[in-house]
Amino acid sequence: MTYKSLDIAKTLILMAQEDGGRGGERLTNLKLQKLLYYAQGYHLAALGTSLFEDAIEAWMYGPVVPVCYEHYQKYGSKSLPMLQGQSYGRLDEIDDRLLRQVYDSLVAFSAIGLMQMTHTESPWLDTNPKGHGTVISTTKLKDYFKPKYPTLVRASFAKTLDSFVAKNEDSEYSPSDMSIKRCLSVLDIMPDAVLPYIDLTPNEFGSINISIRVGNERRMTINTGDDTMSWYCCIDYKSRPCGKSFVGYDDAILSEIVQTAKNLVA
Repeated sequence: MTYKSLDIAKTLILMAQEDGGRGGERLTNLKLQKLLYYAQGYHLAALGTSLFEDAIEAWMYGPVVPVCYEHYQKYGSKSLPMLQGQSYGRLDEIDDRLLRQVYDSLVAFSAIGLMQMTHTESPWLDTNPKGHGTVISTTKLKDYFKPKYPTLVRASFAKTLDSFVAKNEDSEYSPSDMSIKRCLSVLDIMPDAVLPYIDLTPNEFGSINISIRVGNERRMTINTGDDTMSWYCCIDYKSRPCGKSFVGYDDAILSEIVQTAKNLVA
């Protein structure tokens, strides 16, 4: 699904507001512009489609979405105002998850740090002349970010797993070290095409569920425990769900799971 860039901008502003407890900071217009650029690039890389419909231009200080820049221009270098009574539930599940992954990976950088980073990257470097009206093509964005996306998303998965342990370290349901190790071993061999559709959740048995969902019908759940692995898959409402449960792990089991996941998103 493609959104208006201002809706994505508001989503990022809200993310920053809610991130205050983790040391996050409210966004400036400059930092917002760079996050919009990375969100668009990684969305094109992961799903092959634009996250928002408005163009990104190559200005002197890096990539800019003019529609959003002009909307927040009056605040200058000050923090953007907080938004009240809004949520970012407008985004589809996959789009929301991908945007969060991009935000989490970049929020620690300052606005100037992000600007300097964009100045080393080919989408901005190779788009000339710099200035208003010079659009960075979506092809350039997709080609540049496509090989980088797997690194981003796997780092995000690792952070998510760490957060499960931190949140549940005093609970009997905290994921075990072995379960997390098994989960990472599955994620490491998943094809790049499957990665955008993956969500991770802990369960009450101290193991991890790897959920893969493409729309409402096509879904797969993989459970990684200490000694056993199980999975089930449903291609559509007309077909019977299929699945298996295993004791132990070996290459044949993992290959079967990977092939089933590839078929799901094909």
